[in-house]
Amino acid sequence: MTPDLPQDLGEDFTRPLTSAGLLCPSCQNPITKDAKFCSECGQKLSSSTQKDQKNRAEKRLLTVMFTDVTGYTSMTEKLDPEEVQEVLRSIYRASKKVVDAYGGVVHEIIGDCAVILFGEPHANEDDGQRAILAAQGIHKAVRDLNTPVLEAKIGRQLSMHTGINTGTVLIGYDELTGNRQLVGDTVNVAARLDSLATPDEIIVSKSTYQITKNQFLFEALDGQSLKGKSEAQDVFRLLGHKTELLATQSAPRTKFIGREWEMASLKNAVKIMSQGESSLITVHGESGGGKSRLISTWKEDLPTDVIIHEANAYSISRHNSYALWTNFFQRQVGAQQGKLSLQVLEEKFIEWELDKQDVKWLSWILGHQHPDLKNLDSSLLKEQLFKTIQHVLSCLSQRSETVFLFEDLHWADPSSLELLSNLLSKLQHVCTIIVSFRSNFNLSSIYKKERSQFRHVDINLRPFTKEQGEAMLQSILNTIEVPQPLNQYVHDKISGNPFYIEEFVNHLLDTKKLNKNGIWRLEVDLNDEDIPNTIEGVIRARLDQLEKETMRLLEQAAVIGRSFFHDVLERVVTSKNDLETQLDRLKNSEIILENLLESRKEYTFRHALTQEIAYNTMLRKERKSIHAKVAHSIEEQFSDQLNEYYEILAHHYVQAEDLYKAIDYLLLAGKKKLAELASEESDAYFEQAYQLLLERTLTAKDESLLLEILIEWAFALYHRGRGVTMCNLFKKHISIAETSTSHKQKAWFYGWLMLSQTFSVEHADLVVEWADRSITEAELSRDDRTRAYVYAWYASNRSVLVQDSKMGSAYGLEAIELSKGLPPDLYLIGKSRYGAGLSLAMQGKWQSAHRIIQESISLGKQLKSPRISSLAYTSMGIFHLYKGQYKKAAEALIRAAEEAPDTLYKLLGYGFGTFAGSLIENNSTTYRSLQDYLKIDNQEYPTTLLMVEFAQANLDIERGQYRSGFLKCTSILEQIKEAGYLNLYLPGQIIFGNKLIEISNRKKLPPLNHMLGNFRFLLGMLPSLQKRIKVVFDEIIELAATNDCASAEALGNYYLFKWYDENGRKHKATPYRDKSIKLLQNLEMPDLLEHARTMSANSEAK
Repeated sequence: MTPDLPQDLGEDFTRPLTSAGLLCPSCQNPITKDAKFCSECGQKLSSSTQKDQKNRAEKRLLTVMFTDVTGYTSMTEKLDPEEVQEVLRSIYRASKKVVDAYGGVVHEIIGDCAVILFGEPHANEDDGQRAILAAQGIHKAVRDLNTPVLEAKIGRQLSMHTGINTGTVLIGYDELTGNRQLVGDTVNVAARLDSLATPDEIIVSKSTYQITKNQFLFEALDGQSLKGKSEAQDVFRLLGHKTELLATQSAPRTKFIGREWEMASLKNAVKIMSQGESSLITVHGESGGGKSRLISTWKEDLPTDVIIHEANAYSISRHNSYALWTNFFQRQVGAQQGKLSLQVLEEKFIEWELDKQDVKWLSWILGHQHPDLKNLDSSLLKEQLFKTIQHVLSCLSQRSETVFLFEDLHWADPSSLELLSNLLSKLQHVCTIIVSFRSNFNLSSIYKKERSQFRHVDINLRPFTKEQGEAMLQSILNTIEVPQPLNQYVHDKISGNPFYIEEFVNHLLDTKKLNKNGIWRLEVDLNDEDIPNTIEGVIRARLDQLEKETMRLLEQAAVIGRSFFHDVLERVVTSKNDLETQLDRLKNSEIILENLLESRKEYTFRHALTQEIAYNTMLRKERKSIHAKVAHSIEEQFSDQLNEYYEILAHHYVQAEDLYKAIDYLLLAGKKKLAELASEESDAYFEQAYQLLLERTLTAKDESLLLEILIEWAFALYHRGRGVTMCNLFKKHISIAETSTSHKQKAWFYGWLMLSQTFSVEHADLVVEWADRSITEAELSRDDRTRAYVYAWYASNRSVLVQDSKMGSAYGLEAIELSKGLPPDLYLIGKSRYGAGLSLAMQGKWQSAHRIIQESISLGKQLKSPRISSLAYTSMGIFHLYKGQYKKAAEALIRAAEEAPDTLYKLLGYGFGTFAGSLIENNSTTYRSLQDYLKIDNQEYPTTLLMVEFAQANLDIERGQYRSGFLKCTSILEQIKEAGYLNLYLPGQIIFGNKLIEISNRKKLPPLNHMLGNFRFLLGMLPSLQKRIKVVFDEIIELAATNDCASAEALGNYYLFKWYDENGRKHKATPYRDKSIKLLQNLEMPDLLEHARTMSANSEAK
């Protein structure tokens, strides 16, 4: 049974959030539920304001503490219920004081367990630290309650045990009870950690450990099983505080980046101090901007004869009068925590040659009640305090060159600042004073230039540039090669904040999402990664300083996006009251920036992370409604320029869960990005549309929409060279295509299947099947664009298979004619000419092929289309390859790759270029294109990979590695032949046959060591080499003749004639001579024809 709760705690200790959760919209002071006016600022309160606050749920980053009385059940057995109640009352009373002191809120009392929150209703940057300090304070306060009598009664010492966890919690209201309710795994884990803790033990989660490890010592308890968790959890036992020195040493240090002028300014202040000039240095910037790092790095090089006296203001003590000066004197005597002993301070005064009696004037700010000050007027006390501290600083300044350093003044209490201001106006002895604070601190509160002897130097720390951010990443990771996505994320989202950069990277390292295996690799998409708690705590604390109405406006703006137009915001906000005032507050706080546009007002979140945190504060249901409003507003206001907003509209309709609208705009965004040559982004939009649709059971309408998505998506997949993915994707949905009633959709579907199948060197029969089906459906569709595309694909794929090249060229030429009557389509212009040109080249119709290819090159320049140009140079390279002009082929193909905007054309260019370069003397071209190919991160075009492997095998032969080279060549050519890809097999066999001829003629002898290494292989190959050469070229001639590939037939006859002739075997050469000369005459190949005739004449003369 839960005992009665104490009645004399001054407020409802069990449910403080029922009232404390309500805040004044003006000053954020807690208000009671029935209050008419705020007791702090006098703001009139309406019932609707309180109702809205009470009923609105939100997600927050909280540190949650569960703390229990150890042995409570045993105690209830041994004590009378009234005695138990009295013990609990004492525990609650002592704990309440500690919790209040550290800014926590008691959410609930469950028997002997208290649930305490840090970060609600206001976040603090150090909520994790506060929670641990509070837990230590509660444990000590409860230990102090022990008496011999109580210990004898309960048979043990009274103690607590505590579990602490940090994470996101949904805070809402229970509709039945009206009480606030916590929902989320964060709460459950805190409770489990509490049950894991032993007497007087504090156990924290990994998330809490991560944000407090620089302040406290812990012992890791790896692999703990927690109820409800499927995997073992890493938890940590608190051991105690870190000393300041240990905390500094354990904190990771990166290379100091930039800040040259700022560092020089600090060093110069010390230099001119020796010349009798005092300086006030103000160092300021945003949270995490590098203030402390700049100062600590400067201190490392401080001359030994310069003495520095320091003090820090802390968030946790900002409501304690003179806390900055308490810290100052604590640090003078080396006291880290607790009340400063006056005796120790007196000894320090004697060391400084000051009157130890003056210590009494400091006693009242150090927590002591000096008897001499008991009845003195407070104004006199204050006057004497100011004089004493001024005297102390003056004396210290006279002893040596002295620097007084006061950090984080934005946390300082008003009394401390008043005292500092007094010193700046009255200190006469030469010294340097350095103060640091955040940008929103009012410097005029402590410094008036006209009233001070100090020379003022202002150091405003700007965010890192992109280059400085990359340098910091290189320092953290100790590498030159930083993953590009990480570098881009730091620039785009973290906006050059040094603290955020370091914390984010450490978070990735701690969670194993950034790993090193030779080079650093990311294991996640950073856009899906959560913001580390250390960063969220800092940003959340700043946002919580805003008034509720201003924060509400910021959340709604965050839904619109990183940048937002004023008129769009005006349409979606729930309350338009004081909109301009709220925006001005956000601008003055530097949370948003106003962009100067001619036509309309636009604002941008200064930090993308701030937008993300504000956005995630809202519940999904609420965000969904605002997303829909934003989308409708953009459609209405920008109806005449919607194409500029396709991506934004797609995003908002996806988040609004409006399926068909979302898919419409995703498709439009995908097409737009493809036209902008951003095929990777295009791919992502189409895939998102596809995944959205598949989340539901498909209707007949949905199946038609699915085919439309696939057909449009294929353009992006194709240009990215993702042939295997495309082929598998289309095969997965082939049953839907087969049952479609749309001939047009079927034609496109089978056409893409045909094209995707050619990416892999297998199943050429399927390419033929899909080609025939697509042609049939295109004819039935009676749609010119569909027919033009299918004809163009058919032509290019017939050239791949070297089948029906005459039909291929006919369809290619028809596609060209059809494209002329259609709206300009750059892909169709390039692809139709590519297919027609190659099909004509296969037949040896060089002039016609060359004319079409040259026309395509001209169109690429005229239309400024790198895709048309790349395709044109690819076809020009293959044109030369078929003619046996390997150097020209390689040059054109490499140019095609270099001009290519897409992965596909790079793979084609470098793949074919490497292939063609295999027969070039001193083939550095082959090696260069090979290296460029291997840099492309794509394994979805096996056809080009085989070409590259074939070229590598030929390079092995060039280097004298005969055995491995010839075996690889033979294996690769067999794979290509079996698949039926004669456009690769025939040139490959010609290249391979020429390598055999080189060995046969002994034109290229390898080094002796290579000869010896390949001796057995050469010994077995040489006797049958001549026979093998004839077999290779006879097969080329036969296949080429059968498949109407006159160019390959001519080259086969020419090379056999040449080989026999050079080896003096005239009777063998004659039939090949006659056939090659006849074919070369018909094919208009003058260079080879002249060479053949010259050889023939020389042979006859002999």
